[in-house]
Amino acid sequence: MIKKLAAIVISNNEENGFYKIEIQTNEPFKSFPGQFLSVFCKGHFLGIPFAFYQVISPTKFVILIKIFGRGSEIVSKFQKNSELEVLLPLGKPSNLVKDKRVFIIGAGVGIASIYELTKSLKEHNNVTVALGYKKPNEIAFVQDFKEITKNVEILCDETTPKATFIGNILEFLEKNINNFDYVYFCGGKKVTELVDKLLLKYEKQGTLMFENNMACGFGICNGCNISTKSGERKVCEDLNFEIGEVIY
Repeated sequence: MIKKLAAIVISNNEENGFYKIEIQTNEPFKSFPGQFLSVFCKGHFLGIPFAFYQVISPTKFVILIKIFGRGSEIVSKFQKNSELEVLLPLGKPSNLVKDKRVFIIGAGVGIASIYELTKSLKEHNNVTVALGYKKPNEIAFVQDFKEITKNVEILCDETTPKATFIGNILEFLEKNINNFDYVYFCGGKKVTELVDKLLLKYEKQGTLMFENNMACGFGICNGCNISTKSGERKVCEDLNFEIGEVIY
């Protein structure tokens, strides 16, 4: 059930351009991997959508953000005890596969969407997490993932000893194309399209967790519509799309 709750900020920690913000609500809620929330605060009329990065308890969760616009800039400046409202949980949860070799890939701020997903999928699958960054000075919060799974790959476009793979996500997937049965991917629009087409070419199965500009965040408007083979669909409602489903 979607709720609008009062909340306060517990902490805000920055690392290499990412802001890890812990938030506590005044009432309990329940969310599932793949869902998101909207933050409402002074200075911004519409809700600002963010993935649940970590769900700590029925009243505590963490968001992981980067500054891309005015909304995320406002939220990045939250301090301890800052007051806000949250609308949650939003969107359909991700479909969880079983008994497969699964690659879970987050590109840039897309890593915010895959932490809870990894925790759930590792129970019934052979899971590898890949965290994609463009530059060495963007690599952040890798330890969070190493604490929940031993198979963590750090991808970076530029050479760095911090990375386990030098190159982009497409190169990583092609090199490992025979090492997985299913992919979960979250990243920007352009790279999502490229990943979709690559996996379609190799006839691989997977789920793409789409990012898009939103207005209402829960299906009333048409601000986040995308075209699919089954017609127009709303990212805020569906979030997760199969390989080859979206029309670009």
